Amino acid sequence: VRDLIERSSNVIILGHKEMDFDCMGAAVSVSRIVQLYDKQVCILSRTGGIEGKLQGAMDLFKENLSKRHLFVSEMEAMNQLRDDTLVIMVDHHTASISNARKTAVIDHHRRAAEMAISPLVAYIEAGASSASEMITELLPYQIHAVDIDSNEATLMLAGIFIDILSPSGGIVNQLLNLLGMDSVFFLGDPKVFPYTMAITDVWKELGWGTIVYLAAITGIDPTYYEAAKIDGANRFQQVFYVTIPSILSMILLMMVLSVGNVLQAGFEQVFNLYSPQVYSTGDIIDTYVFRIGVIEAKFDLATAVGLFKSAISFVLIMIGYKAADKMAGYKVF
Repeated sequence: VRDLIERSSNVIILGHKEMDFDCMGAAVSVSRIVQLYDKQVCILSRTGGIEGKLQGAMDLFKENLSKRHLFVSEMEAMNQLRDDTLVIMVDHHTASISNARKTAVIDHHRRAAEMAISPLVAYIEAGASSASEMITELLPYQIHAVDIDSNEATLMLAGIFIDILSPSGGIVNQLLNLLGMDSVFFLGDPKVFPYTMAITDVWKELGWGTIVYLAAITGIDPTYYEAAKIDGANRFQQVFYVTIPSILSMILLMMVLSVGNVLQAGFEQVFNLYSPQVYSTGDIIDTYVFRIGVIEAKFDLATAVGLFKSAISFVLIMIGYKAADKMAGYKVF
């Protein structure tokens, strides 16, 4: 795929009709890959339509996405089609742009018996949970690090979660069925949805937390562990009496930074994954404010709720800061 991009004058990214989060997440990430090679690129998304839930997210991220990507209609894409134009089809392999001579396919659906096109490259992996997951696997193989911002990553992450948690074909429910259990509607059951959001949020932040704490651990003087071994400390005792006290200041710093965001609870993730059937248990303050303020135009109530949230967040930050000062003498000012 990288070689095809380098040998092409421009690239058109083609998703399927009624684009969903997985298709759009894959499209914007491929667009960022193409931009890495200084090639003109556009995403065909304004003809086949997109899902209503995705439309809400696109409207929310519109200002940022419009600066980083060019979204075009089918007619506009046809005007950019040349002999050496590369058409990259993401999340499907059914039909490409007519007269396109160079086509590549990136799809996680089972390959059709007879494809209507003859792509130069067909990266079709039925075992993958989503097209966004497949694109993620391609990112490390580019000539430079690919700049994926938070909005683009949110679209990709929503696509991955929706596919792997699907009650019909998601890998999680497939495993449950193999164990003799019934499928669970993780994103549609009000009782299950809050736990799903909590677990996926922990998974999402795990990488960043791992980097921070590993960096803190590597800064511990190795002689502390040698002294602990001489005193007869085993592995667990070294963790409790050497590692944790040595990184306590970092733990408290991360706590203070997290306390202020405890009421935010990941607005983008919840907004992209929840639906009316889980409003009763899935709503957080930010999604509630957005819905009553932007959608229902109740600006006075939304402003009051937002102000209340800010006041509570300030109080929580001060409590966390005082606790850090008492426990470890941690101070910023």
